[in-house]
Amino acid sequence: MPERGGAVHELVCLLSVRNGEHDLPGYLESVSHFADAVVALDDGSTDATSEILRRHPLVKVHLSNPRRADDAGGHESGNRNRLLVAAAPLRPRWIVSLDAGERVSADDARALRQFVRVEAVPGAAYGFRLRGAGEPCDALGEDEPWTVRLFAYRN
Repeated sequence: MPERGGAVHELVCLLSVRNGEHDLPGYLESVSHFADAVVALDDGSTDATSEILRRHPLVKVHLSNPRRADDAGGHESGNRNRLLVAAAPLRPRWIVSLDAGERVSADDARALRQFVRVEAVPGAAYGFRLRGAGEPCDALGEDEPWTVRLFAYRN
């Protein structure tokens, strides 16, 4: 991990994933268009999730929870807190949290980078309407919910 005083990462993705080996290649390709780094937590996977995360150059921090046979025993809020703490040495300006099955189109990725560089207000949080893996880009309707996923990081 970088030490305090190291390079500032403009946009860091947080990812908590369990048994995501099939989703991770598409996720990592998608976030590579806008993220400077990924902080990932393997939440007890029994598949190749951990190996995929460990090998990918965009994943700068890899955390893990003990393997478990099923979804019982997960700690979503604790995982989010661990990811946030682990992101601190990267000195992120902005954090975006996406699930392994979510995708950001290349056009939206460019717009997101431009937005955080020029328009985003430090201290604010922003919502998205995201599509899942395999959904066409035009699949989102006006009635799709907005979910806060982008926020300024406070060291």
